[in-house]
Amino acid sequence: MHLLLPILFLAGVCLVGYQGVSYALIGELAGKAKTGSALGMMITINAAFATLGTPLFGYIVDQTGSYPIAWMLLAAALGVGVLGLATLLTEPREAG
Repeated sequence: MHLLLPILFLAGVCLVGYQGVSYALIGELAGKAKTGSALGMMITINAAFATLGTPLFGYIVDQTGSYPIAWMLLAAALGVGVLGLATLLTEPREAG
């Protein structure tokens, strides 16, 4: 029990902390004129996938009878997203 609380605390910090970084990235990439629209789009997409992903994860567990398989599929989906970002994301041009 003594080890569980620090692990849960660190997990909470790590799981929630990405949002601020992603908001800053969206602001940098979109530019001042389009930051509001870009953030609205990103929050909408995040909420939609969180809403759909949770029952999909449960469905995978129900169909396979295995949490590890569901976690591996989730990790693979995140890996595809990271590869997509690494491939498609470019530095914004300097205005000046």
